[in-house]
Amino acid sequence: MRSMNRFQWLGLALVAGLACSESSTGGGGGSGGSSDGGSNGTAGASSGGAGGSTTGGTSATGGAVGTGGTSATGGTSATGGTAATGGAGGTAATGGTGGTAATGGSGGTANASTEMSFFVTSAPPSGTGDLKGLAGADAHCNKLAKDANAVRKVWVAYLSVANGGNGQPVHAKDRIGAGPWYNAEKKVFAANQAALHGLPDPAAGRAAYIAVKPADALFKTEKNTTVPGNQHDILTGTKADGTLSTGRTCNDWTSNAADGVSAGLGHSDTPGSAQFSPSWNAAHNSNNCSTQGLVATGGNGRIYCFATD
Repeated sequence: MRSMNRFQWLGLALVAGLACSESSTGGGGGSGGSSDGGSNGTAGASSGGAGGSTTGGTSATGGAVGTGGTSATGGTSATGGTAATGGAGGTAATGGTGGTAATGGSGGTANASTEMSFFVTSAPPSGTGDLKGLAGADAHCNKLAKDANAVRKVWVAYLSVANGGNGQPVHAKDRIGAGPWYNAEKKVFAANQAALHGLPDPAAGRAAYIAVKPADALFKTEKNTTVPGNQHDILTGTKADGTLSTGRTCNDWTSNAADGVSAGLGHSDTPGSAQFSPSWNAAHNSNNCSTQGLVATGGNGRIYCFATD
């Protein structure tokens, strides 16, 4: 091979250097490209990854499905829990507690026991001794009580008869229950049977009798009025112990005859004169069973009424 001089070697070296330099730039470009591509790819992927994951993270706003957690507002179905308020409100509870029945039931019954259960009639059944029997007298008591809007609904007349329908006598005390009894002012008229019938004999001890008998102020009508003194004779047909006074019932309250019959009478007040009996149920007898016969002794045919319910 022909030897090259120094200039030829220099030329070759220059050409080779240029070639190397081109190839290196091309490689760098490739690298750079690859690096850009890689970078871009990675960054892209990173963006895609990170971004995607952020978006996926935004699905953390799907975490806003945590706002679906607002289905915790569905938890507001805890406001449905307010149905709990519906429960609490339990207006039923109020209804229950209100238990107006409690007021009506408990309170009703308790209150009813102090309602009027005794009165002297404000008007007589007939003005005579003919009351249409016990049934007619009871009907009169019930009518007056109803007209007065009485709470108690079952009323009977304080009257005795010789024949109660089975040939046996009926005693006034057995018709009225056990007490206590209250007047129209809701004051105790008598606590029990003993307070009405277990009394001293007024003829033997007037002062002792007056001290324990129902006070005059308690003898109220169903209208809460006082019976006039000149009409204080009340039909009873009964002795002081509450049993039948034989022959003193105007033929068992069916007669208005002016002779041959009479009525046993009580006083709804205490006469001032000691010559008159203070007995509330057995003071004296009428002249007869007519209007004139009842008026003549100080009455007009009124009766006593007691509630039994």
